[in-house]
Amino acid sequence: MQARILEATVDCLVDVGWAGTTLPEVITRAGVARGAQVHHFPTKAALITAVGDHLLERHRQEFRAAFEALPPAARTLEAALDVLWSIVRGPTWTAVMELGLASRTDPSVAASFSGFTEKVDTAVLEIVSEYFPALARHPYGTTAVRGAVALLSGLALQASIDGDRLGRHAEVFAAFKQLCQVLLPVIAVSPTSS
Repeated sequence: MQARILEATVDCLVDVGWAGTTLPEVITRAGVARGAQVHHFPTKAALITAVGDHLLERHRQEFRAAFEALPPAARTLEAALDVLWSIVRGPTWTAVMELGLASRTDPSVAASFSGFTEKVDTAVLEIVSEYFPALARHPYGTTAVRGAVALLSGLALQASIDGDRLGRHAEVFAAFKQLCQVLLPVIAVSPTSS
């Protein structure tokens, strides 16, 4: 029941944005009674908090599944960036962006969604530590990872506006991957180098 309500909320955010994501719309899409929604999520704020956590866990699982599906030799930084890029370009990241933008002007969303970026940061850094320990240990590693997430999130936001009709976002992403290919061997060889 909870999963149906959470997925219906994500669908609403993707299809009609924050403005159109109302509790009656969520209930209708989930095919549940109002009482079920109130039982699991007594307020819209409680629902938003749960949706953020749900999306984060979903993206973490999507990343792991896609990355683990690669042969071990193919689990490179470039492949990890490709997987992350596919996630942030996907519809469920649109739901994250909707909540993020709504939190800028809606105090109830801001309160419910506060701490989400820190949760994303923690989740991404855990994955980096697991798959790329040299990068995680490097003095600039966590900053580089945070920068990558910010870059890809920004590109995804821009692409949601114009669909990357001119291919510029794809061009930036390709150049960023090339830069990472140059920097990762330096980081891996010398964890204290600048």
